[in-house]
Amino acid sequence: MGEKTKDPLPSTRKCRDLLFLIIFALFWGGMVVVAVFGRRNGYPPLLVYGVDDDGNICGADNVGLGLVPQELAADMTSKKYLYYIMYPPDFANTSKVCVEKCPSETYLWVDSQSNSSQLICPHGVVPDANNTWPDGPCWGMYKSSSLLFRCFPSDNVLVNSTLSIYKQIVRRVNTSFLSDIATKIFRDISLAWPYILAGAGIALILGIVWIVLMRFLSGFMVWFSIFAIVATLGVVSYILFTQATAIANKMNILPPELRLTTQEQNLETLRVFAYIVAVVDGIIVLAVLFMFNRIRVAVAIIQETSRAISSMTSILFYPIVTFFLLVGLASYWIIIGVYLASCMTPEYDENGRYQEYKASQTLRYLGLYHLFGGLWTLNVILGIGQCTIAGAIGHWYWAHDKRAIRALPVLRSFLNTIFFHLGSVAFGAFLLALVEWLRIVIALTERAIKNTAGLNKFQKKFITFIAKCLDCCLGCLQRLLKFIDRTGYIMVSVYGYSFCTGVRKGMGLVATNFLRVAAVHVVASFVIFLGKLFICAATCLAAFLAIEQNSDLDFYAIPVILIGIISYAIGSGFLEVYRMGIETILLCFCDDSARNDGSAERPYYMSDALRNTVEMQNKCTSICKCCGCCC
Repeated sequence: MGEKTKDPLPSTRKCRDLLFLIIFALFWGGMVVVAVFGRRNGYPPLLVYGVDDDGNICGADNVGLGLVPQELAADMTSKKYLYYIMYPPDFANTSKVCVEKCPSETYLWVDSQSNSSQLICPHGVVPDANNTWPDGPCWGMYKSSSLLFRCFPSDNVLVNSTLSIYKQIVRRVNTSFLSDIATKIFRDISLAWPYILAGAGIALILGIVWIVLMRFLSGFMVWFSIFAIVATLGVVSYILFTQATAIANKMNILPPELRLTTQEQNLETLRVFAYIVAVVDGIIVLAVLFMFNRIRVAVAIIQETSRAISSMTSILFYPIVTFFLLVGLASYWIIIGVYLASCMTPEYDENGRYQEYKASQTLRYLGLYHLFGGLWTLNVILGIGQCTIAGAIGHWYWAHDKRAIRALPVLRSFLNTIFFHLGSVAFGAFLLALVEWLRIVIALTERAIKNTAGLNKFQKKFITFIAKCLDCCLGCLQRLLKFIDRTGYIMVSVYGYSFCTGVRKGMGLVATNFLRVAAVHVVASFVIFLGKLFICAATCLAAFLAIEQNSDLDFYAIPVILIGIISYAIGSGFLEVYRMGIETILLCFCDDSARNDGSAERPYYMSDALRNTVEMQNKCTSICKCCGCCC
């Protein structure tokens, strides 16, 4: 008679991985220092407004800022627009000046009779016919309109000139296009806001409907999906073989010397693809037959997850908490990032001519620090959500009476994560953020090296090859770490382990139940993809049918696309909860199967439905062993 099993859930919890929590707090202390530096030294309007030929920022009091030498500095507070003075005869020479508004008339050709009001001059130069080019820096204005605080020609005033760059500006920044198209798009979005809100509501309802469908029809949906994939690949393979046979019959009629090379290439390509599809279809069929019982367990685990979520519906709305935390982080990260990006000083050549605003090397290091801090905090927020969901689901699983679980399980799990496991979350998030940060740094380094003068074509291709190889390896490592993190978070939040212990025990369960875990992951991923597709497609269809009846909208496709994005995000929020729930139930199930045997002394914690499926699989396994075959 076996020893009576102990309750696997800890009666008390301890703070875990405090070292990484302290490191994370200290790192955020550095983030605050970086933010203060950026706030004191940055000037965000520099990224928006233009800069004249002396380095003065349009729309700013450059005297007060102190960035430009005092002899060149000017108060441009009232002059927000950057205007290009173009000098004849070929308009190749230009000057950049700040103006109060873009000119509304054209006086491109001037003479001694020209009025001073028809001229544009650099700062400090008196508009006068005697100061016109080439005797001075002034010249006649051209009609223009503002875009991003820059004056662009609004008419084709340069038809007879050779200044092709400005013709390109006119073509690309066509103000009539902007006024006719962009304005209507924003107008349609503003008019369609009731449809957008309704679309979000529909997506929310469809998310709940999908959870309900998974609760009662998950078995049918999984098996139907598998059979649909097998049948579809079979039909595709048959069509490819049929097309290849038809091409071969046509070619056989012709003598070899009259056959086209392209026909032979098409025939070979069709045959290759036909064989590939057929082989893939055959592999899927064999995998389904080989893993039939394990797929049944996967279906049972998906149904178990549906029951768990149905018993604590508040868990479906936890993504709203994550959403607001991410919005807060994104707002902070972008605002401080803008301040850091604007921490630049003007550079001048030996003759005192302005060159450009440039950031120091120290600022680049601060930017990389800020980038890593954003990635680390992002993964901490996501990790808190994953731990919260896993803790609540795990508490439900390890209760013999599923209807008698404690009140507010989601809130309790969230508080446990914050007070006891935040260090473990910071540990896992650090590993993932480091790989993500390295991928970004490699991409930035590759671009910087490729833009370096003196490199030949072969050297640039070699650098690209090395960068792509590194990125590919790090991408694979990133995906592996995401799986390891989720596994560790489940064990941490359910059993109260430290991160390393949780990963070790969790990966041990995965290793001893590899085929079972693989079957569940493949089936669950496909079902979740179908759910996202269903929510997005159904919402977009309803939005399209409603919006196309509105005659006030010009481009109703734009609101529909926006609704599609919002509905996909809502569906992802629902179904990512579902994914984490499935993985938690799976690991708890594997642990339950290892700890207990279903006897009175060591009863299973799993539900009756899941227990029946496991017992049926065990019977099939026993029969297979007796027969000497593999199940």
